[in-house]
Amino acid sequence: MEVAVFRNRLIGFFDILGFGQSLCNESLPNLHARFGKFVDFANAHVFSSQTSSRDGTGKDVRSNFEKTLIAFDSILLVSQHVEDVKNIGNFIFACLLLLERAFQDRFPLRGCIGLGDFLDDPDRRVFLSSALPGLLSGEKRQKWTGAYLTAEASALALPGLFGKTEARTRNSPLVAYAIPVENSGDEERWCLNWPCFVDESILQENLQFLEAEKLANTKAFLDHIGGLPDDTRPLDGSMAPAVRAKVMAIRSGFRIKFLDAAGRGVDPPGGFSFVAVGTP
Repeated sequence: MEVAVFRNRLIGFFDILGFGQSLCNESLPNLHARFGKFVDFANAHVFSSQTSSRDGTGKDVRSNFEKTLIAFDSILLVSQHVEDVKNIGNFIFACLLLLERAFQDRFPLRGCIGLGDFLDDPDRRVFLSSALPGLLSGEKRQKWTGAYLTAEASALALPGLFGKTEARTRNSPLVAYAIPVENSGDEERWCLNWPCFVDESILQENLQFLEAEKLANTKAFLDHIGGLPDDTRPLDGSMAPAVRAKVMAIRSGFRIKFLDAAGRGVDPPGGFSFVAVGTP
């Protein structure tokens, strides 16, 4: 395969917190089983192609990413071309799903998303990008589980996701927050709102696997999100057992999670479906 250079892409670098400790504390077969389950989910639901069209025929098929790589405890993701806002939305939504599932499976991620060019040499399995040093440095400085966008990435992603209006609600995919970093004061950045679609019981249970400082800083982020305007929507009785819905909307689409009375994720009634605007 030919060497390819891709210009001006969103690039995400993520690291699994505590993976080295898990290697020491767990048997390799047990860790392999847990990690393999997470990787299988990522391959099937995060790295996979997305299909959509107005008439439901699946004519618009595209991958969430141009390039994906899992190496030991690190994950690298590269967007499709960002001239299309749908590719920006797919990238951010897929990153959110990755962080959600990783936390659920007790592989909490810490990451940084930037903007830059990259060179892909598939035959030699070589990947080069001038954005990577900054992403690795930005990832390591954080003292929590979470991920933020650099200033360059935010300048591209915000209008691609929201247009001229920045969403600052509890269900927004990005949240402005002063991230906890080493050797300096907190820095306000646009962060992935990964806790939004994680059940509260899972959040509270799996937070306990973080070391003390990261636990405290991550809880502070959850408290910040909880203080934002709540745009969760009530549902009528026809949607039982769902009583509320979280809708995470952007210019190119949306994600939705239905909740029961206890705040747990549930499936909507059988036969429920969405109809695209303009569909007969």
